Amino acid sequence: MLFVAMVIAVSTAPYVGRLGFASDDWAFLGSLTTHGDLSAPGRSVEHDFATYLRPRPVQVAYQTVLYDVFGPNPLGYHLVNTVVLAAMGALGYLVLRELGVPRLPGVAVAVTYGLLPHYSTDRFWWAAFGYGTAMTLALASVYADLRAVRSRSTALWLWKAAALATLAGSGLGYEIALPLLVAAVPLLWYRSRRPPGGPLSQKVGRAGAIVFFGSNLVVLAAVVAFKLAFPVGVGVGGNYLLHLSRLALGSTATSFGTYGWGLPESTRWAVSTVDRATLAAGVVLAGIIAVYLRTLGRRDAWSMWPVRNWLRLVAGGVLVFVLGYGIFLTNGRILFSSTSISNRVAIAAAAGVAMIWVGLAGALGAIVPPRWRSWVFAVPVAALCLSGFVIVQALATTWAEAWQRQQTILADIHTRLPSLEDGTTIILDGTCPYVGPGIVFESNWDLAGALETRYGDPTVRADVVTANLSVDEGGLSTRLYVDHIARYDYDPRLFVFDARDSALRP
Repeated sequence: MLFVAMVIAVSTAPYVGRLGFASDDWAFLGSLTTHGDLSAPGRSVEHDFATYLRPRPVQVAYQTVLYDVFGPNPLGYHLVNTVVLAAMGALGYLVLRELGVPRLPGVAVAVTYGLLPHYSTDRFWWAAFGYGTAMTLALASVYADLRAVRSRSTALWLWKAAALATLAGSGLGYEIALPLLVAAVPLLWYRSRRPPGGPLSQKVGRAGAIVFFGSNLVVLAAVVAFKLAFPVGVGVGGNYLLHLSRLALGSTATSFGTYGWGLPESTRWAVSTVDRATLAAGVVLAGIIAVYLRTLGRRDAWSMWPVRNWLRLVAGGVLVFVLGYGIFLTNGRILFSSTSISNRVAIAAAAGVAMIWVGLAGALGAIVPPRWRSWVFAVPVAALCLSGFVIVQALATTWAEAWQRQQTILADIHTRLPSLEDGTTIILDGTCPYVGPGIVFESNWDLAGALETRYGDPTVRADVVTANLSVDEGGLSTRLYVDHIARYDYDPRLFVFDARDSALRP
């Protein structure tokens, strides 16, 4: 468990100190700076973030606590997220062990999951940290339930209480793990029939067993009812079969296209992007993983886990992958991307991806001569980990560079405008909104939030010039993501700031 957690934590070292804030982060920071809470992010920019936060009180609490502790300093936020991701991997390992998976495949799946690039945005973007938190709490809930099944008397119900608390915490954050938590109930029932110490029903009685399993369903129903009280984005709209086809194709293409048959090209790009020191660190880390797995392979009896068990791991991975996208059977609020902010929703399904790849590597190892098995298994898994490591590092460089460009732009604006008149609007021109998937300033909420944070002025408005800017006799308007339209009438307080020469023009 510690090995898995340490590998994941160490993998963030090359970039964690260079990350900052981006996009939605600034809307949240602006509200926290001027209002002291998240009651009004986006209030002045025609985008009501508060609507999306109401059904996610755990996410609100998490963001508020981070701000209270670290303020506008991004390093603390990212260090906490590193701890959360490391805990996620460690808990994934513990869940597999409780399900009877040997140490070798358990470590391999957990460490692979922790290094996959499929959910890279959840590593870099404060606004998406809630996805990792929800997944970590979900795994903690499943682990606590499995521990409760094999415990006795007081310890059993203490574990159960922990399971229900973390289940509620996961569900009241982002919804991404809810389908997995629903599926965990029948799995838990199956495991309860033959745990150490006898069946659960013998230890707590029939009424106790009903309470044990029924409490999960009650908490899940309460979470769903709470979220339906704020039905943001519920429903697909349009042709449901078309939505299912898009969901299946998009999820498969990103997870097994870019990072499947396209993995060699993705890795080649990453290797050409990162510096030599980072690449060397990745090679060393992959070597450590390979040696560790080979050591476990020697200790674990391969005969106890024949080919059929590895294939069962693959089948389990397919199920987890499907459940990882299961929440989108109820709504159409999903976009697909291998690298941009849209991949934040892949964090649950990526656990299934790790199970599939490790299961295939194990099946291959199980059919070769015994003296080669450990290396035949360890080398492909370590190579997959190395690939994930370098791709994540390469993507991190784009977010780090975008953060530096933000700082330069904000400093230049502040130099030209040391103070703001109430109701000032600044239109940023002369800069690209992106560095690869990294976001500089792209919208009428990120730049406004950044200026609100810097000046402490809740009345400031801002936007960015792109090809979607319209100019007419009455003013300017911008369009982003199809349906987000902002309007700026001509006014003495309306300025254009050109980032190319730091010129400020009315």
